[in-house]
Amino acid sequence: MPDVWVKPPSLAPFIIPAQIDRQKAILDAERRLNSLGWQIVTNYDLSGNKYPACLCVDVTWDRVMLAAAQVGVALPRDKASDFGRLWYSRIEPKRTWLNLPWVYRGQGAAGAMAYIGLGSLVDAAGIWAGKLRPGAVMQAWNVADDYYRVRDGDPASVDRPGEFKHYGHSFIFLSYVHSDKGIIGMQIADNGFRGGRPFIMSSEFALWFGANHNSGVRLTDLIY
Repeated sequence: MPDVWVKPPSLAPFIIPAQIDRQKAILDAERRLNSLGWQIVTNYDLSGNKYPACLCVDVTWDRVMLAAAQVGVALPRDKASDFGRLWYSRIEPKRTWLNLPWVYRGQGAAGAMAYIGLGSLVDAAGIWAGKLRPGAVMQAWNVADDYYRVRDGDPASVDRPGEFKHYGHSFIFLSYVHSDKGIIGMQIADNGFRGGRPFIMSSEFALWFGANHNSGVRLTDLIY
């Protein structure tokens, strides 16, 4: 006897319009909260030069500054300011470097954005738990001790002849890459330092720091 298709029951009685409206408001508020991040990603997607031939930290700076101007987010543009020093991890003079809050030092663009209240820091556990948002600014260190040295006002160690391991990297988070086992990596925007590979895994760096963009207000303030 052939199977008889039975129309499934309607879910309409169980859907509460007020809850739908609230969820839409939350999603809209989250996107407005991250308008800078989305603009950074959009600019990257439309760019004809995804790997500019300059330092990674300069590429991140330029991408963020361009997007900030487009969406009306006011950022300090003086690289000699405290914001600029944190972004570029400029430790000299050491005395004034150590006057900056330690929690932001050595974290590059992530620390700088959090320092001025327009970024929310995400630690390594949060990064690989899926808490980054599109356009988040990132700083990674290949050797953990180099971060601690810079944070404490000392230069990162220097490579010996034939060695290439003492370095940090600045880049933009675009999206996560998933498998059936969960997050296995992320798509990034950088200067092509890694041979133009946009995919990166957690094992490629010893320390990770990130900061999601925000508008400097609480999410609830954008909803109500």
